[in-house]
Amino acid sequence: MFNNPKHTIKMATLIKTTGEQTAVTPKNGKYFTLDELMTLVGGPVGVVYLDDMTKTMVAAENGKARGLALNQSATALAKPSTVYGDAVVGDGYEIPIDC
Repeated sequence: MFNNPKHTIKMATLIKTTGEQTAVTPKNGKYFTLDELMTLVGGPVGVVYLDDMTKTMVAAENGKARGLALNQSATALAKPSTVYGDAVVGDGYEIPIDC
């Protein structure tokens, strides 16, 4: 679906609920698979397009209802959205995934 070379990224940032940020790369070097993103955020994913529309955040879907911790660092980027659980942020209009 998003397997378009113009919209691929080679690196993103994992923002943990502790505030720790780590560079992450897709296993294939081009785009994250849905399974990779689900592993990074700990379950089903939701997408948040950030204010400037140059970055996309993938976070745990229904994280609050699932009892995940508030991610203050990710929430600061995603306002007015509130993010619970770990999140992945990447450049581009979307984080390309292979669905």
